[in-house]
Amino acid sequence: MADKTMVKLNMGERNTLMALVQSFDNFATYKIVQKLKMTLSPDEKENAEYSFELLFRCPHVKYDEDGRRFQCEFQEYGKVAPKCPVHDEYCVPTGFMKWKPEMAAKEKEIWLGNKAKSLIVETLTKLNGEKKLTTDMDIALYVKFVETGKEEEEE
Repeated sequence: MADKTMVKLNMGERNTLMALVQSFDNFATYKIVQKLKMTLSPDEKENAEYSFELLFRCPHVKYDEDGRRFQCEFQEYGKVAPKCPVHDEYCVPTGFMKWKPEMAAKEKEIWLGNKAKSLIVETLTKLNGEKKLTTDMDIALYVKFVETGKEEEEE
């Protein structure tokens, strides 16, 4: 059995990792990335506990005579897509989500195999080198996986 590492992650860190670890270069890596996403994804119990809601926005767009784009500003959080009250169109997800504020700091033990952990470390290291760690969550993950890993190697 492969060695595994346990790391405690909150939901924001888990969602950020799912977004960051997208690439794979062969079938074996593809399978590891898919398994990692399944591990990081909330299960049915967590879906009920967190009460996730997506942010939806009206897709209606208009252009003025100068070609400037104007999008309807109606947006709303919900579990299903609402209809824009102005344009009578179903809203589309923006990619943002929220959950109960009291659940923000709740962590879950996530067990990672060596290859999954090395993919995360490689991705975060690459993004750091390209100066693409732009959010507090990105940096927190870098510290948790890369900096902590360096400290463990030095001991």
